[in-house]
Amino acid sequence: MAGSGGSGGSSGSGGAGGSRAGAGSGGTSGGAGSAGTGGTGPDDCVCPSAAPLSGGACPNDCGGPVCAYEDCDGEGFIQAGCAGEWVTIQTACGDKPCGPEGAPETSCAPGTACIQVVGGALPSYSCVPHHCGSGPIGCDCIESCPGECTRTGGTTFTCNTCPSNLCP
Repeated sequence: MAGSGGSGGSSGSGGAGGSRAGAGSGGTSGGAGSAGTGGTGPDDCVCPSAAPLSGGACPNDCGGPVCAYEDCDGEGFIQAGCAGEWVTIQTACGDKPCGPEGAPETSCAPGTACIQVVGGALPSYSCVPHHCGSGPIGCDCIESCPGECTRTGGTTFTCNTCPSNLCP
């Protein structure tokens, strides 16, 4: 999917590509540019193998969901977002909410991730174990994500059982 270009903004790399998540918006500090040839969307952002330090360099075009790390025997729960540099929040490990805002929430314990299963029937939310250790919590180390997996937040994922959107 082609992204929108950014003119010197943080969503584009020199204006050549941009964020497909921005759908028509330009870079953070630049104006809208002409259509780019590719770009980095939120699901294209790669989380580092170890939790980054606040203020460290990160890809300028990585504006996707935060990366999450769980090291309950050491550093605790760390969320890291990229906005030109890494911004991290470190808290103690504990339960995390799972479910839509305003609805009764499920809480996921440490060692689990929240998945939303979509693709035909009404979406459902549940907590599933992850085997990510102290590395980034990602699709490759969570259990039981039927269909196409997309990271939508630190420990939240969407599992699409009907990527074609043609399912009943």
